[in-house]
Amino acid sequence: HYSGALAPANAPQRRFARVGNAARGVKVMLRRHVLLLSALILLLAACGGGDANEPAAGGITIEEAWARPQATPGGNGAAYFLLSNDGAVADRLIGVASPLAMAEMHESVMADDGTMAMNPVDGVDLPAGETVAFERGGLHIMFMGVAEPPAVGDTVQLTLTFQNAGEITIDVPVREE
Repeated sequence: HYSGALAPANAPQRRFARVGNAARGVKVMLRRHVLLLSALILLLAACGGGDANEPAAGGITIEEAWARPQATPGGNGAAYFLLSNDGAVADRLIGVASPLAMAEMHESVMADDGTMAMNPVDGVDLPAGETVAFERGGLHIMFMGVAEPPAVGDTVQLTLTFQNAGEITIDVPVREE
């Protein structure tokens, strides 16, 4: 007989049944979150990577990149490319880095005595809608103290850091001039 002061005999089972339903609901919700997260990861993976010739952040494009091989270990190397800003806002190349060796932006200039000199530069302006050439006899990337020179056919990783667009990493093929 039920007096009202005590719970009916079947009350604990109902309470546990509700907990079981809640646990099933959590499992369903977790499965949905896992599926959503998986789809998001696949979407991001499909968008990642990219070709150096495709516009990157801020409309920056790097084309015709190549590096010349060094003759001896401990020597210097150089990389050349065309740097274009297809965006509507000017940018500035403010740094370069490579796992190959210490990398710096340099510019070859004719000295007063008729000899060529290479001077480091702290940055290169890249106006909107313009292309800047990094080429022999002008602006270039200098690799200094290359411990293990890459061979023709290898690639050299190069990260360019822009004031607005951030970092863009490319693989630069090593080839003969």
